[in-house]
Amino acid sequence: MPKQMYTLNNFSGGINNLQDARDIADNQLVQAQNVMLDHNGMIRSRGSFATHGDAGDQTEGSLEKGYGFKSFEIDYAVGATSVGARTDILFNASAVNQHFIHSAGVDLRDSFPVGSEIIVSGSASEVNYANNGFHTVKAHGPGNSSYLIVGNTLTGEVVASDGASSSSGHTISTHKLAESLFLFGDAGESSVSHYLKSSDATTHEVATLFDGSVPIAPAKIMYYIADNAVRISDTRMKDSSIGTNANKIQWWGFVKRTHFSGTTGENNYLGFYANDNTLAPPTEAVVGSGYLSSAGAGFNVNTTMASDSSSTWVADTYQIAISFIYDDNQESLLYIPSSSNTFAVTAGQKVQVKIRAEGPYDERISGGRAYCRPSGSDEAWVLLADVSLKEGVRTSLNSDFEKVWTVDTAPNHYSGNVDSLSQNLDTYESINGYSSSVDSNSIGAIGEGWGCAVVCNRRAFVANVKIIPQGSNQPATFGDRIMYSMPNRFDTFPSTNYIDVVRGDNDSYVQLMEFADRILAFKQKSVQIINVSSPSDTSWFLEENVKHNGLAHPAAVFRTDFGICWVNSNGCYLYDGSRIRNLIEGKILENGTAIGGSPSWGDFIEDDSIVGYEKIRKQLIVMRDSSGSGGVYSVSGDAYIYDFKFKSWVFASDLLTDGTSTVKYQYSNFDIDYNGDLCILEHSPASANQLAEPLDNSEPEIDVDTGSVWDAGDIAQIDSESMKVLSISSNTLTVKRGYNATTKNIHGDDTAIFMHKFYVKKYSGTTLYDGATNTLLVKTKDIDFGQPGRLKKIYAVYVTYKSDNTQTAPISYEIDGTTNSYTNLTGNFSATTQWDVLKAYPSSPFTCQSLQLKITNPDSAVGATAGIQINDITIEYRVLHSRVS
Repeated sequence: MPKQMYTLNNFSGGINNLQDARDIADNQLVQAQNVMLDHNGMIRSRGSFATHGDAGDQTEGSLEKGYGFKSFEIDYAVGATSVGARTDILFNASAVNQHFIHSAGVDLRDSFPVGSEIIVSGSASEVNYANNGFHTVKAHGPGNSSYLIVGNTLTGEVVASDGASSSSGHTISTHKLAESLFLFGDAGESSVSHYLKSSDATTHEVATLFDGSVPIAPAKIMYYIADNAVRISDTRMKDSSIGTNANKIQWWGFVKRTHFSGTTGENNYLGFYANDNTLAPPTEAVVGSGYLSSAGAGFNVNTTMASDSSSTWVADTYQIAISFIYDDNQESLLYIPSSSNTFAVTAGQKVQVKIRAEGPYDERISGGRAYCRPSGSDEAWVLLADVSLKEGVRTSLNSDFEKVWTVDTAPNHYSGNVDSLSQNLDTYESINGYSSSVDSNSIGAIGEGWGCAVVCNRRAFVANVKIIPQGSNQPATFGDRIMYSMPNRFDTFPSTNYIDVVRGDNDSYVQLMEFADRILAFKQKSVQIINVSSPSDTSWFLEENVKHNGLAHPAAVFRTDFGICWVNSNGCYLYDGSRIRNLIEGKILENGTAIGGSPSWGDFIEDDSIVGYEKIRKQLIVMRDSSGSGGVYSVSGDAYIYDFKFKSWVFASDLLTDGTSTVKYQYSNFDIDYNGDLCILEHSPASANQLAEPLDNSEPEIDVDTGSVWDAGDIAQIDSESMKVLSISSNTLTVKRGYNATTKNIHGDDTAIFMHKFYVKKYSGTTLYDGATNTLLVKTKDIDFGQPGRLKKIYAVYVTYKSDNTQTAPISYEIDGTTNSYTNLTGNFSATTQWDVLKAYPSSPFTCQSLQLKITNPDSAVGATAGIQINDITIEYRVLHSRVS
């Protein structure tokens, strides 16, 4: 028979190590290692993780495997833009809608663009203090008129000297729009640092989660974000006692708020603040005419009765209770004073309410409410007065705030009298949607926490919660409970707002995800799909409980453009809103010894395997082991990569840096940054010094060869012990021993000291893998040319390729299903950036039943410019008359 050509030019099927090499499809490969198949019809060198362009290396903190990293964007820049301490500011209110602020010495337009929300502070005189506070820049002065037009919000036409000393003067500040940032969770201190793109700088410990000095074990920090604020929890939650080393959920976010507007005691808040995330109720309240004993603790409710024929108040003695309102819409539980807590009304009388308040109040508190009910009764608490710390008081939610604040003696303020002619229909429960008698309405007391969280349909959902039950002062863990916030109130969790979807299964929630109006609630051994599309929680329902399909690690699940993907020892799963599919099915061997060189799924997946999604190329990356330790440390950085476009798998060795027997390269969870790149935080220990003398297990100071390379806050690693550097004096470091729950040990002279370094890494398809020899590896199917019963004679193999480097004999073969017995073909890759054709041939034509080809880089690195690219493979052969015997 004449010679024929058999061409392979579609490799999009990727790895199939499940079936016999002869039975897989022509477009599949027995092995595809360190290559990408993302361009149809082409094999090319894979991408790699490169150092992120924005965030440099960090030397403070400690990392816990699979935790602590978050990338997100918020509406306001974290750092303030300010023009400060100026005595040449002019406030001009002479023209309607053209009030303006001007400085004789600086062009304010440069710092405050149109649309800026600015805050003015420093006005001291009776004329000018009303100009303190917030204004919006409506326009800039034309031409050389270097002023800010702010509409009608100014008072008077006065130069800033107005009595203020020249050393203080006025300050104008704003937080410009938009910020991109990273959060880094420090496992050793249980604190959070942030990197800001706007300033290209990192600030450490912007939020701290513990009352004590350090956590007793590495913190596992996770987040949820809503409305320009982050909620932070150490999801480990192992500390059982309240007090030292007890967990506290933290809130860190943007606040723009005014208290006591227009008074000389006005308090303005503009910026980012960290707080314990409790909706703490007031701790003081009285019915009377004085002020409370503690600033910011509550309100004095001053009531006066007056005859009014229009009044419909029922004659009785009424008891009061008060609350705080946080963030304009989140109300605390009620504080009910035990004394001086009643007022009496007779028939035909109206109630006049005056509120007395002593600042400062917490920056998140926007106001409060006073309620009343007949004394000694169990009736509902009815609204008496609604309090805005900015605008004053009203007696109905349907009316405007009508009585502004008057300063008494700062910081004491009082409102005018507000008349109440009838009892309100609004109660605490009708306003908030839950009873005032619930055990709690927030999760944030010392010792409380949650193990995972997600925001869906304008509610926050948290699971595996640790809360203080009614009647106890110790927190208890409810591992199989999901709690949910009220709509648009992301910190308000009434104790009755919970779902126990599946109980009694000896299993706890590991992670929550949202997709298509559903919550995917992952336990270790199962996943529940809960439909929460209805605005009413009574209409939510369990769609499916999938057993034996859970998570070992919260970072083993990720949201993609195609649905929610997660991995466990049984497979890699995709939920697309309608069904669950196993993406390894029919392609990757579940357990046992796989054909080719790629591992079976069961041999690959570890307890600390994690997953991320690369949006640009639509690829799922499954990292073998984020801990960089244990029995697989030498291959911990390996990964399987799934291409959603072609539904194919490839294998990547050392996609991230492997650990060693002495050094752990640990990794955080994956996240997608503000550029759409898949990122991860890498802990990369670097050799920095040696001990200058032996060290026992209690010494707080260590002598090193070179102290100048260290800074306070750096983390030193000596053998298996971590230490935090507190201060440096020449070559002596004062340290905190046994950092990050490591054990204090004895260390010998000249022992190597490693400095912890952290890098944000991003996956780049253009930063190509430049692997060492024999690390790029492609094996075709075992080709029988469609005639398995006939012998064939093989003459040559033609490969269309590009290669950065010359490669000697990169093509080899084996025949008839033999294993790992490859023979080189003659012919080399040249270094070429243009498509070239290699004719690779045997020393003489040979006969076989089937042929498998292998392509690798035998004697040079792959190359980082274009790497190695294969467009097509053609085999020149002849079918013989002889049958296979």
